[in-house]
Amino acid sequence: MSKYDYSPISEKEYEKLVSKSSYLTFYNSPERLSFITKRNRKTGLFKVTQNESDIALITYQVIPARSGSFVYFQHSPLFIDPRCAEDAGFWEEFKNFALTIGRKEQAVYVRLTPRVPNKKEIVADIMKAGYKRAPVQELDACVTRVITVPQFKEEYLRTDLSTSLDKSRKKNIKVTFSSNALALEDFVSIYRTLSAKKQIDFVPVDYLKDELKIYQEKKQLLIASARDDKDTLYAAAAIVIQGTAAWYYWAAITDQGKELGADVHLLTEVIKELDQRGITLLDLWGGSVSREISEKGLPHPWKLLDEFKQGFGATLVEYLPAIDLPVKAPQYLAAVFYQRALMTKRGYPYVPLSA
Repeated sequence: MSKYDYSPISEKEYEKLVSKSSYLTFYNSPERLSFITKRNRKTGLFKVTQNESDIALITYQVIPARSGSFVYFQHSPLFIDPRCAEDAGFWEEFKNFALTIGRKEQAVYVRLTPRVPNKKEIVADIMKAGYKRAPVQELDACVTRVITVPQFKEEYLRTDLSTSLDKSRKKNIKVTFSSNALALEDFVSIYRTLSAKKQIDFVPVDYLKDELKIYQEKKQLLIASARDDKDTLYAAAAIVIQGTAAWYYWAAITDQGKELGADVHLLTEVIKELDQRGITLLDLWGGSVSREISEKGLPHPWKLLDEFKQGFGATLVEYLPAIDLPVKAPQYLAAVFYQRALMTKRGYPYVPLSA
């Protein structure tokens, strides 16, 4: 007999329940779901109950891919009662639910990035239940660094970052903030230039612009821009704000901007601005390296970026890594081979799931 019940819910009911959940991000927000729907992605919304009490929310989207479509439970399950994440029975039952969805959607596999702390006990339950480590690494902010905004002080900056900040100020670079359409266009223009040169972790420009517009319309987007007296744009960042939390979602820095320390200047001023707005937590959103990779001394393309974030005193936070459930075994093996080869080409190490 099942311990947990799964029921489809409406977007309205999801919006009502999501605020009760733990480890929220803007990716769990109704605004994000609205964006996904507008992209004509097939989606599903469910709640999980136990003894008529709501304990988790589930969202998924069906994503077409070269290696075969997959069902993506992005930042899902999202726990209202986080104690249930440590119940081995939950992961066994969820596996059956997820595979049923995968078969219904004729997917090659199901992928999850649950919003659950990366604890050995939970990993052991997941391994025992038969989940597999996805061939991609640290997907969608499974590993991130956060800053407690009110506690930040410039004097806490690492010496090299403090030197860069002084250099930027001597060049009279100024950081301004805006939420209007023109500021968004400025960010998109610098992002477009750098993505064309393959100098940024590429997401299609139009996709990103449409997504940021969703947050802008809801007055949840802040654009930070770093310029000199000649109005030369050296750096820009798109920050999503919801409640008392903010996410440093995307930043784009020119080569000259890096030389002038504009990246340090930009983030320093962002933290100050957020403090004035009453924001208490800034999530630097992915681009960080897991403790295991650091301890093993493995090469990783994000190490320099992670060191940059460490220089601000940002704390490492790790959630469960991306995990998979194969639906069509032969096609899934082909997908694993393709994705792991792609990750290797990009310099990402493969670390097996281990308790």
